[in-house]
Amino acid sequence: MSAPHPIIAQLAAHRRAHQITLKDTAAHAGYALNTIYRWEKGLNVPDLDGLTDYAAALGYDITLTPKGDPKQ
Repeated sequence: MSAPHPIIAQLAAHRRAHQITLKDTAAHAGYALNTIYRWEKGLNVPDLDGLTDYAAALGYDITLTPKGDPKQ
């Protein structure tokens, strides 16, 4: 088993800390419970739409933050 992507790991930690069930997260994200489970265990990686849906189900937005000088 591989480790989940760091963003997924942070979202999963938030879910557990706030006692949000996997079932509720899956329902709000619009994915099967097994799909979310596999993402959190690092067995699969979501595409960008899946990641944004998963994050939104937990109250987060995925955004870009500039790093350094944008001209480079």
